[in-house]
Amino acid sequence: MKEWREYNMRFNKMKSKLANGEPALGVTLQEVSLQSAEILGLLGFDYINIDCLHSSLNVESVVPMVLAAELRGITTLVRVPENRAEVILPYLDAGVHGIIVAEMDNAETARRLVDAVKFEPEGKRSLASVHASDFGLTEPLAKYAVSANCETMAIGIVESAIGIDNIEEILSTQGLDAVIIGTTDLSKALGVTGQPDHPLMQDAMNKILAVGKKTGKTIGITLKNGEDPKSMINKGFGIIGVHLKALLISAAKKHLSDARG
Repeated sequence: MKEWREYNMRFNKMKSKLANGEPALGVTLQEVSLQSAEILGLLGFDYINIDCLHSSLNVESVVPMVLAAELRGITTLVRVPENRAEVILPYLDAGVHGIIVAEMDNAETARRLVDAVKFEPEGKRSLASVHASDFGLTEPLAKYAVSANCETMAIGIVESAIGIDNIEEILSTQGLDAVIIGTTDLSKALGVTGQPDHPLMQDAMNKILAVGKKTGKTIGITLKNGEDPKSMINKGFGIIGVHLKALLISAAKKHLSDARG
């Protein structure tokens, strides 16, 4: 059965691109859609972020989407509702490549995430014969654990003034792959809700980018209001996300405008 694949942890396209210094482009999904997962993979996106925090999605919803994404070679991330190992583990066992947690305010929350995502010696994740490990049929579980530690990702969202203050200790956490700036909640925390271009927001984002460069950690952002992805890449962002509904709204508005003049 070794011919099934060279190693059994599914190749993480997103992590490979980031390691090569290339930006990773992805789409956030808040509804069950196998076709969306496949289409986005076929179009060439690097990852999908399945949002189980701001939606009714759960592990059962995620499983078929993971299978569809695997078919098309696109990385799967899940934003979980809580930064707890027992919440995170079922998603990893289902085969997702990475976990995103909100409200990353300090090194303790970063360490808790890494412990949940990584196997020993990097973390404390529980090992079992599950979908992610091909049920132990293609290689020993010990070998799977090694490859999984190489392919999985631990990503936090910084979206508070406390998180900004503690950004250096957060990004210095061993095993943490990246931080995404939660612009909506961060703008609210800074008293400039919905104003991503406000000087307070720009200062906060520049600080995170500078510490990311210093620590060698990737910084990400989710585009919401038609921001130019290329300009974000030029600023130093390595992860560029967008909501599927934002793409839908933009395309739908253009279609109506073109049709009705």
